[in-house]
Amino acid sequence: MNPRRLTTHDATAALLAILIGSSGPALAQDATPSSDTTSSSDAAPPQVSAIPPQVLLGARVENVRRKLPVAPVLVVVPDAGSYAAAIERWSVASRFPVLIDDASERAREDIARFVRAFRPEHVVLWTAPDDARGPFPKDRNARQDAITRAAARAWDVPNDEAPPETDDPGADFLAALSRVGLTPPGLVLADASHACWPAALALSAGRGQPIAWVDRPEQPAGRMSLEDAESLATAVRAAAASLPFPFAEQGDAIDAVTLCLNVPVRFNRPPDELALTDLVARGTSSDLLARWAWAGQVQGDEARAAYAAMCALFLQPERAWLFDGYPDSTPWNAYDMTLAGENLRGTQLDTLVFDGPSRQSLDAWRTIVARPVDAGLILINSKGMRDEFHLAPGRARPSDAPMLEVPAIMHIVHSWSANAPLDRSTVAGRFLERGVYAYVGSVHEPYLQAFVPSPLIATRLASGVPLAPAVRQEGGPVWKITVLGDPLVTIGPPAPRTDELPSLVGAIDVDERARAAVRAHEYASAIHDFALLGRDEDAARLFAALRKEQPEALTPDLAHAAAPSLFRAPGASANDDLLFSLMTIARTDPLSPMERDLLWLALPRLASPKPPSGLLDLVRTNVRPEQRDSDAMRLADLYERYESPRLAAGVLRTLTEQFPEDARLRRACDERIKKLGGP
Repeated sequence: MNPRRLTTHDATAALLAILIGSSGPALAQDATPSSDTTSSSDAAPPQVSAIPPQVLLGARVENVRRKLPVAPVLVVVPDAGSYAAAIERWSVASRFPVLIDDASERAREDIARFVRAFRPEHVVLWTAPDDARGPFPKDRNARQDAITRAAARAWDVPNDEAPPETDDPGADFLAALSRVGLTPPGLVLADASHACWPAALALSAGRGQPIAWVDRPEQPAGRMSLEDAESLATAVRAAAASLPFPFAEQGDAIDAVTLCLNVPVRFNRPPDELALTDLVARGTSSDLLARWAWAGQVQGDEARAAYAAMCALFLQPERAWLFDGYPDSTPWNAYDMTLAGENLRGTQLDTLVFDGPSRQSLDAWRTIVARPVDAGLILINSKGMRDEFHLAPGRARPSDAPMLEVPAIMHIVHSWSANAPLDRSTVAGRFLERGVYAYVGSVHEPYLQAFVPSPLIATRLASGVPLAPAVRQEGGPVWKITVLGDPLVTIGPPAPRTDELPSLVGAIDVDERARAAVRAHEYASAIHDFALLGRDEDAARLFAALRKEQPEALTPDLAHAAAPSLFRAPGASANDDLLFSLMTIARTDPLSPMERDLLWLALPRLASPKPPSGLLDLVRTNVRPEQRDSDAMRLADLYERYESPRLAAGVLRTLTEQFPEDARLRRACDERIKKLGGP
């Protein structure tokens, strides 16, 4: 593919380098380049006014991020009060990520993904002592004050005597920023009664952004009315106007808005449904449609919201994974992933591109995702609807989303994918479940030209432009592309690390607990902790040893704990152990939705060169309800290939009898049975 190359101007890259390397107070964001940054004493520094506001915003964010040392420890907490108490222990000299383990399968997988990317020296479990936290406030106003105070304390300067706190936590927060010379890059809008409030605390404490509190019903599904959406946009503008910083134009102080709200991502303006994040923060002094800031939205429960924020603050992608489902013809080749990959190769990202006739098909995709994808940036071109994405050729379903080794930022050129992002039967929902923490997609049919071409997005991200401005078209009306996650996510080198560890009385080291569990023969607990530590090979080795030497220890609980690690572990023996673990679970319990996905994703490697005993029966009894038609066709492929066309047709007839209400399944099965020679 050969569209026109979209590259960054050398002058812009130079300006970015000057800004990020500027000297000054600890966190000051003075954008004026210092004279010693030029290569020649005769060279005049570029004028700041010439810097695009998107680049300037990225430089401001990166300048702060790279001056906040990070302690090599992950703190895992069980509740909201401990989460807030841990963040209160941040300072400008030492910060550390905090995640919430609500005992769900998804939270534990998210924690393990984070560990594999962050690579901490310690993972500790901590519950704040009662005298340090007390019960976390349930009253809305008291909770708002507690969250704002926690964010303010995160900006303490060690060994400096901060003034006493006042009755106004918001004023105390701004005073704390003033003491370190930080102008906020944006603001956060939140409702303390919404489950996603942990993201508001983290993004306020992590980026120095004031929180504006609103009162909105917590109802993330569906769509918002035009009146409610416009009311929220008015609240955003009023919140920005209440701050002592300029906000009304791009390139001033407040250039980002993060909605930490469990409200719909789309709103209704007949005949269209539009993206909420494209509506808020519009309307400048010269243009009612112009954008004065770039917005993103965080939804979800407490654990998920904390994960999205902590990934944005503490992780930087090391690898990029690009998949092009478009043909090499106009207009599709303007989104060419080969070119996008070239535009990323000048960064620190190790870039893998799947493009061209032999690497764009559904078969190629399924072969690739039979193993976890280890990439912190994912770019995909596709077509389809909210519950399918088309490749070249082939129609993938949301469950074909890969298991992610590490948390990821994702942009997909595709219609409808973010129509209902908390629904796992949608494209966005499944990728978010897999560990994506910042997602860009469409809430409705946007048409191709609504998307910034993938090569240009790659160029912008490589130049340090934050995610939200990197993916936005400027100058058009409110439209359908949404940004889910922190709008200020950037790509760059890791933040500096510090040896200063937090003082957390009563913290439990997960590594020590895992070793103690092995000594005590509490093998399920040990495997769970190995997985939490990102040590999947250790978990797999322990499972294999037990299977050989102590098969009576392989309980369903142990198999539940081991299955995700066995999927990720390399080698043919791990394939056999994965199948054994899933069969062990299935003897007494239904497979969980994630375990069913592990089974179907691993099929290309489990069924090669031929299916082992029990595999076909396990697959047949674990057809997924959200996509019975697609799974039925894959099941028929297996039976036709390894058994006989007659048995394949029989399996399909049984499925249609088992689920007579599924019209889509019946149509697909009837058509396939005819091809197999049936009536």
